Amino acid sequence: MLIRFFVKDAAARNAVCNDGTDAVFYFAVGSGTGEGKWIINLELGGDCGTPEACIVRAESRPDKASSASYPETTTRNGIFAPDPVLNPDFFNWNAVHIKYCSSAWWRGSKAATEEPGGFHFGGHDIIHAVLEDLQDAAEFGSDNLANATAVILSGESAGAVGVKHNLDRVAETLSWADVRGLDDSVFYSREALQLKPAEAIKYTDRIEYQGLVLDDSCAEEEPEPDICAETMTVALRHVTTPYFVVIDQLDPIALLGTDGTPERREIVATSVRQLVTDHGAGFAPRNKQHVWLGLPQAYQYHIDGTSMLEAFGRWYFGRKGCSAVVQRP
Repeated sequence: MLIRFFVKDAAARNAVCNDGTDAVFYFAVGSGTGEGKWIINLELGGDCGTPEACIVRAESRPDKASSASYPETTTRNGIFAPDPVLNPDFFNWNAVHIKYCSSAWWRGSKAATEEPGGFHFGGHDIIHAVLEDLQDAAEFGSDNLANATAVILSGESAGAVGVKHNLDRVAETLSWADVRGLDDSVFYSREALQLKPAEAIKYTDRIEYQGLVLDDSCAEEEPEPDICAETMTVALRHVTTPYFVVIDQLDPIALLGTDGTPERREIVATSVRQLVTDHGAGFAPRNKQHVWLGLPQAYQYHIDGTSMLEAFGRWYFGRKGCSAVVQRP
């Protein structure tokens, strides 16, 4: 069970939800061999890119724009399962789950303006405020984040986008620890999904509206800032901190924008297999599932006898065997 914590002095740090309520994270203390080791997860939950879309989002999905309804405790499964049989590598690590109520794919850093809705965008600020709060020895004891030896920054869907755009910066912030990423369910070819090339997309309005904080190395190297708001460009060209990817070849959310034909599904699946193989660290099943790391399927579903958690552990701990586990059609 994970216990709720509100970010301290949240308003002063812009670590707030879209509606200005304080950001929330949940925490379960590690033990034994898990002391000093942390999994910090960014929650999933879509996005909105205009005032009008954000108003609809706040009305239809209030938990993604406000912390007002968050309960005192929560539970997670998968890599957070506290069972040494189901999850032998990570069952006793310190576990942190940061709630997603800020939109902007965990990249925003802008206080509310007079735009319709008066929304705050603080995903980037929330991440770093939580990292600071977790270093408070009075709150979290001697095994606080300041004494961490290993940190996994994980994320599902929108949280996976957040991992790509924040991983290098988190690794720099926590320079005393071995920081790596676990990226769940956003790793695909734009061409395969029938999307415009990254270079043809303009993010200028969104960058300004949400105050997007772009990857530092991307901003330095790319000719236009728009390209640095495109997630796969950042992932493939600029992220230097090691990360493991989980992406279902038949992810139904990724396929929503395509023509939906069997031929298109296999084009997407083929591109996913190639991307994961080239990346060299990943798990690519064919289970028509969107996210994995927080669900029982993380240890229940196997590719050639290997589960997602086993594949990740093999890569993370440098064990013998292939680190890119890809299911063939």
